[in-house]
Amino acid sequence: MFDIVEDDEDDDPQYSHLHPQQCGRKQKQPLSQTLTNVHERILEDLVFLTEIVGKRTCVAIDGTKLLKVLLDFKDETSLEYKLDSFSSVYRLMGKDVVFEFPVVAQE
Repeated sequence: MFDIVEDDEDDDPQYSHLHPQQCGRKQKQPLSQTLTNVHERILEDLVFLTEIVGKRTCVAIDGTKLLKVLLDFKDETSLEYKLDSFSSVYRLMGKDVVFEFPVVAQE
């Protein structure tokens, strides 16, 4: 981050800051590689047997976040026993998540 510039008069090196154009990345990061997008892709791969129909982020008073993921109702019978496993695997990334099926109103 610093260039060493030596003076002819002194033996002590002086440090000068780099120009802002020389610091940082040379290219912008593609949107497909952002952390948020990577986490979304992992979530989709985790529940690949069904479709995600909704997501909600619940924030508690103490600031902790809980992600509620709503899965397709038609797959409830085949996936209900796997929901705890999905939560455990996604928790390995350091995020709390709850998988649910939406409540369908009976008319």
